[in-house]
Amino acid sequence: LGLPRPTDFVLNGGSRLYAASWKGGQYRYGGEQIGYIARLTYPGAKPSQVPDIKGASDARLVELVASDNQVHRRYAQHELVRRGPTEERIAQLEKRVLGAGSPAGRVSALFTLKQLAGAGSHPVLVKAAADASLREFALRALADRREELANVPKGLFLQALGDANPRVQLQAITGLKRLGAVDAAGALLPLTASADPVVPHVAIDALVSLGASEAALGVLTSANASPAVTTGALRVLQQL
Repeated sequence: LGLPRPTDFVLNGGSRLYAASWKGGQYRYGGEQIGYIARLTYPGAKPSQVPDIKGASDARLVELVASDNQVHRRYAQHELVRRGPTEERIAQLEKRVLGAGSPAGRVSALFTLKQLAGAGSHPVLVKAAADASLREFALRALADRREELANVPKGLFLQALGDANPRVQLQAITGLKRLGAVDAAGALLPLTASADPVVPHVAIDALVSLGASEAALGVLTSANASPAVTTGALRVLQQL
């Protein structure tokens, strides 16, 4: 933008961007004319209209949940959750999650479905996890609430540890930690040597939370463990 000292920006319901600049700001009082807010619009484009959320039908709200405008998506999510679950609302959201459309809209519908249906959403979330564009979000939603972990398929998370996408791996690690899957420690340990900058930290944290001392000690006495995994195991034991 060429904006001096930008501090924040936000999108509004009319698809306008507002960017804040701290131009002229300093560590001492510099007068009244410090900083400004710039409104950014695309030349010739008409601003989108903020929809009537409160007066919208359920079908219209589900449509807005998949809007290209993130602000509209969030407003529609809030209104659907406020109205509460019905069979029709749940069915419409399920169709949106598993149907065609932009990943952003489907993810928005996915989390709205989880909010409304709770554990009842899990069969659809398991199906959604088969889609690479939804997998990390489906895993997160499945393990999101500790009081709704009964019958969550642990195998789905174990399989996701080997996913090529590190974001999927992160959700798999966190899910197994929340599921209390101590028996998954052996599968988690190799990820302590991941080249990703975040995955090893989260994997070690999960192993510590699971109290996986036996699995970590087993790495130290193994002739096949790589130096990187051995280092990861030592970090787990150090924290334990």
